[in-house]
Amino acid sequence: MNEKQVAEMLQRYFGYSVFRAGQWDIIRHALAGENVLGVLATGGGKSVCYQLPALMLPGLAVVISPLISLMVDQVRQLRQRGVRSAEYINSALSQQEQAWKMRQVANGQIKILYASPEKLQQESFVRELAGVGVSLFVVDEAHCISQWGHDFRTDYQRLGERIARLGHPPVLALTATATEAVQRDICTQLAIPPECVQMQSVNRENICYDVARLDNEQDKNELMFAKLAELQGPGLVYFRSRSGTERAFARAQERGIERCAFYHGGMAADDRMLVQQQFLDGELTIVFATNAFGMGIDKSDIRFVLHYHMPPDMESYLQETGRVGRDGRPGYACLLSVPEDGLLPHQLIHEEYPDEVQMRDWTAALVSHAGQEIELKKTDMQMKYGLSEQQVQILLYHLETLGGVSRVQRSRDGWMLVVSQTVPTNCQRLSAAIARRRGERYGKVEEMRRFLHEAGCRREKIGRYFAQEHHTALASCCDRCGIDMQTYRKQEESVDQRDALEWNWQKELDWLLPVEGDAPHGCT
Repeated sequence: MNEKQVAEMLQRYFGYSVFRAGQWDIIRHALAGENVLGVLATGGGKSVCYQLPALMLPGLAVVISPLISLMVDQVRQLRQRGVRSAEYINSALSQQEQAWKMRQVANGQIKILYASPEKLQQESFVRELAGVGVSLFVVDEAHCISQWGHDFRTDYQRLGERIARLGHPPVLALTATATEAVQRDICTQLAIPPECVQMQSVNRENICYDVARLDNEQDKNELMFAKLAELQGPGLVYFRSRSGTERAFARAQERGIERCAFYHGGMAADDRMLVQQQFLDGELTIVFATNAFGMGIDKSDIRFVLHYHMPPDMESYLQETGRVGRDGRPGYACLLSVPEDGLLPHQLIHEEYPDEVQMRDWTAALVSHAGQEIELKKTDMQMKYGLSEQQVQILLYHLETLGGVSRVQRSRDGWMLVVSQTVPTNCQRLSAAIARRRGERYGKVEEMRRFLHEAGCRREKIGRYFAQEHHTALASCCDRCGIDMQTYRKQEESVDQRDALEWNWQKELDWLLPVEGDAPHGCT
């Protein structure tokens, strides 16, 4: 099909008459059965790039998504557009719900199925998908393969093997933040030819980038609340710690700031979903959040993002500031910087990885099982070696890469794996591999610190980091080039707006509490 014919389907399903920049170039590869990587700016319409070919191709499209909230929001939006053949399946669902949804898949009622990378590690799930037939394999937020996969979400590293198990369907990977090195990593793992990388500028011309240099935490707190009082909302304030979000919310309440909430990964799932939905619906105007809040937030009118803590890398910074102004109107991003900015990211990175004693004790026990198939139980890893689930996943990933273990699969209580006969040699190299990866993460922190402190236009610095040239800005560019803060301040309501608001409330009250004899038709 040519671009005009596919554009007609775009109008039919999504109501858009033309493609945005880069969308057709990505979609045509997917429709031709070719593996493709698409890099589009945040708010550039990545979802349409896989949803449209998924609806047009025969059979099932599987979409790998990193967050439950993102899956839920994407399915909700598709159903609002009249697409009923979309579903998601994840660990938050009961076994009965998952079985019911898989029956729909088997019966051909589902065209788009969202799943987590962890779900793809379940043999029974992969067998069911293989039996149905997958026409398109989508990796949304594909930077997670490289940025998270080596550490936080190691199941991303196994997607290539899962794709092979599904019969090598065409692969479509999408991201908004991928350096040249990350692009190469994604292409290597997903077998995407270099000529099938479709790269658009990640420059968001309507976002103003500001960095406020402060002396201490007290000054940072005062400026944060001054910004919240000044800026037009809605907006987000990002923290790197859960406790930081809760403290900020408590202080906001003390100051009488209304319609705000906090959000982090330690909250109950229902509470997180409530905060997210209230923010999407406009019932909340400020959310104090960790980076757990964001990927599933498709809200076009966010006017500002504040960073209370420095992000650990430029990719995270661009992802989080990219939530601003997806409606094309001016948006403001400000990072509150103090001299000790790098301390918290360094501490968090240090805690993510096992120390030398933990690795020595764990590998010694593993060597005693050379040549055997064993199960590692989560409780044993914690009680015997003080290893968190994430640390075990990191160790297993790197040891599997080195050839020390194989056939790593999740079990109900931990992991099943086969220990290699060569595991003693592999374990000696494990410590160096962990140290190297930790060093790479520290290097990302230092890159972020240089971005804050070096002279020069911040937009141009972002462009150079992603091997692009960024110059143009629709409103103010950055604190280095000059900012007109009036663009981003709260605007006084006009008389007409106040009159309209009052009239709407009066009409609503008249409808709910009608005077006798004036009841609306059908009311008694």
